[in-house]
Amino acid sequence: MSLIVPNRRHARLAMSRAGLVGLTLLAASALLAVPRAASAGDIHPNAYSASPTLSVHWRVRLNKLPIMAWKPHATAEPRLTRDGLGVIFAGTHGVAVLRVSDGAELWRFATADAVEGHVAERDGVIYAAAADGQVFALDRGTGRSLWSSTKLRAAVHAGVAVDARFLYVVADPGTVHAISRKTGKVVWRRSASTSREFLVEGHGSAMLHRNLVLAGTAAGRLLALSTRDGAIAWQALLGDRATTYTDVDSTPVRLGPSLVVASAHNGGVFALSLSDGAIVWRKKLSGARQPWVHGSSVYLIAGDGDLHALEADGRRRWARNVQTQPSGAMAFAGDLILIPTAGGLVLARQKDGVSVARFDDGYGFSGAPLVVGNRIFTLSNAGVAYSLLLSR
Repeated sequence: MSLIVPNRRHARLAMSRAGLVGLTLLAASALLAVPRAASAGDIHPNAYSASPTLSVHWRVRLNKLPIMAWKPHATAEPRLTRDGLGVIFAGTHGVAVLRVSDGAELWRFATADAVEGHVAERDGVIYAAAADGQVFALDRGTGRSLWSSTKLRAAVHAGVAVDARFLYVVADPGTVHAISRKTGKVVWRRSASTSREFLVEGHGSAMLHRNLVLAGTAAGRLLALSTRDGAIAWQALLGDRATTYTDVDSTPVRLGPSLVVASAHNGGVFALSLSDGAIVWRKKLSGARQPWVHGSSVYLIAGDGDLHALEADGRRRWARNVQTQPSGAMAFAGDLILIPTAGGLVLARQKDGVSVARFDDGYGFSGAPLVVGNRIFTLSNAGVAYSLLLSR
């Protein structure tokens, strides 16, 4: 989060011709050393503990190996279908449902651009948004599109949220759209007042709480909007007015019954009252990324790569450097934290953040894994879907 760019995709398109020639040469050399298939032998325990182990249950390639020198980022979190029979993987391939038991592909819906945020499911329908602004409603059983896709006016790098009437999509630079689940038409939209043209890390998704939808903006504000018409119930500035690049580029998360936690790039991490947006506590962390709540603790990665564990009142329990370029996503399995990094999927202890094992397929991971019992479902940056077995 240290680089400020208009948009990763646009930045790539703006590369000079000379730069592309250099990347092509690098890509050619990279393709000569395609990483081998992952196996149980790719688990790298360190000196602290060798007790957790991962083994590959099944693996399925969902797209071709990248042909450019830079590594892609598969940021969407897999989701279990409501019937428990399939796992939904979203990425550059579009949306695919793989059978839980053996990874067999049940169906796939191709999209013109990558799905970078998580999908949502309700009443047998899977909703997804692609980076080019297309929004889709897909039948869970067949993958058939249920209405003509809605094209929003800006890029979407976030997931979708859904309630009984609408699905909610946050598009750059922080516009919340409420879309009818029946027709796919935009019912209302709310844009934050901002002159910002640059985003730090795109945007987080919307969070639903009763009759409110909460979302961050590029102007450094957290908005709470009425789900009925988008009217502002409250808003909070996360950071100091003089601070630049305070984008709230994270998805708000609940902390207990009355608080919500959100982070801003240069503002840090905040706990706010769900009723009126009043700031209850603030922890200043430069480059604060997506916060995650597990039990009564808050976990997040800072811009320097440190993993922080905070008490419910904002006091720091511990901080430890992950060292392998963490993406900011994570998940929890028992007393372990699963941290996607450029160097693989790292397993760390919740009590002190010490890394105890690592699974590396050669391309790394970016999106939060899905944990179901002792099964871990994750999509690598190379577009390979994994079902891993965790044993102790």
